[in-house]
Amino acid sequence: MDEKSKIRINLTSREFEIEGSEEFIAKYNETIDSFLDKIYSSDSSQNSQSNGENSTLGEAIETNKIKSSDSMDSISELSFGELYHKLPNSAKDVDKILLAGYYAQLLSEERIFSTREASNLLVEQGVKLSNASAFMKSNMSTKKVFKHKGGYRVSDTGIAYIKNTLLV
Repeated sequence: MDEKSKIRINLTSREFEIEGSEEFIAKYNETIDSFLDKIYSSDSSQNSQSNGENSTLGEAIETNKIKSSDSMDSISELSFGELYHKLPNSAKDVDKILLAGYYAQLLSEERIFSTREASNLLVEQGVKLSNASAFMKSNMSTKKVFKHKGGYRVSDTGIAYIKNTLLV
């Protein structure tokens, strides 16, 4: 068999990629289906165990709410400084610009933001990033952010990361 075949699974970003001939893919079809069933069943069990107010990520996006330590607060009611100080001390620069971008996106009518807007929010908090564009590219490569209408938009994956990892 001269053709290269490859199966790549990235559990953290929930990516599943298969390359190869139709025969190769057909050979593993049942296995692939069982993986997908397990992923979907774990998603539904996590959603049923989550907070009753925000049982799905879609509801959280629509209401612009993130889980805070005490209660559910609307992000748009918080200043960026208050939100920034909820970050854990272990947060990396790439996480900081993701949070700043998400905040800028929520304030934008078009729901997009620029690297400059996110960086300026951080500068107001005394955080100067060495290369904000590189951090944005890193967020794009992990699919937390994507380009949209000349700016950026935080993806569902990025919002879930902010909600579940950064602002716990």
